[in-house]
Amino acid sequence: MNITLLACFSRRSLSCSLHRPAHFALVALLGVLVVGTAAGLGYRFGQIQEESAARLAWQAELREQEEEMAELRADKQAEVAALSNRLADLRGKISEVDALGRKLVDVADLDLGEMEFDVGGRGGPLLHSGQGDAEPASGFREIRREADRLAGGVEDRKRKLSVVEGFLVERELRVETTPAGWPIDDGWISSSYGYREDPITGRDAFHSGTDFATHEGEPVQAIAGGVVTFSGRRGAYGNLIEINHGNGYTTRYAHNKRNLVRVGEVVRAGDPIAEVGMTGRSTGPHVHLEVRKDGQPKDPAPFASAKR
Repeated sequence: MNITLLACFSRRSLSCSLHRPAHFALVALLGVLVVGTAAGLGYRFGQIQEESAARLAWQAELREQEEEMAELRADKQAEVAALSNRLADLRGKISEVDALGRKLVDVADLDLGEMEFDVGGRGGPLLHSGQGDAEPASGFREIRREADRLAGGVEDRKRKLSVVEGFLVERELRVETTPAGWPIDDGWISSSYGYREDPITGRDAFHSGTDFATHEGEPVQAIAGGVVTFSGRRGAYGNLIEINHGNGYTTRYAHNKRNLVRVGEVVRAGDPIAEVGMTGRSTGPHVHLEVRKDGQPKDPAPFASAKR
């Protein structure tokens, strides 16, 4: 058997004759080696192609994930920046509350000791705009701490404002219920508090109030806010109105022509409660004003001259 091998590049042919069985075995072995090598190379080439495709797909997916992460990071940074701006606005509003609180304390001339209003805290996450070096997680932690601190500040200011309000309400109530001023708009003092010559008997006698003379029918006004505890006729007082102002203070308005309020009514300072008259033990139209503290009569003069 003759086998001819062609050399493509040299354009030469190599011929050999196979006569022995060993020659046939050698040729078969070479054929197996050639086929096996070709198959192995083909398999490996396929593997390389698959690995290359997988690597390219992995790289593409990685780039996509990196882009998504970059977008997510940008979104979170923008969210952190927005929250930081909102916290800054809140700090500004708290500072405004502090300023108003201090002004309120100053205008009202309150002495509240430790209840001073301080300027709201300043600070917050440090965000470098456009540089992308602010970690969202860190920013959120700082914002959370700042939000907690501001929430505590808000509660503190609510408590302080509540205390200030309590002081102001108490003061307003105290001012409103403290006797001050005259019980009539126009007139004159016809008789003062203390010992005097009685206008009817001519003898020395104690006068428990101050008499304000004016025209009959003129309105009688409450000189402090309170609750009417008596409205009716009482002996020498004639038509009498008694008002309880709290803190032990009561006022009496006597000799009225007509009472305008009933027992249980709440009146404010300046409210008309009666008409000037001369009922009871009286020589002419006037208002007999008494100011009592814990049931004991006091000189009405200091209260009548006080300004509300």
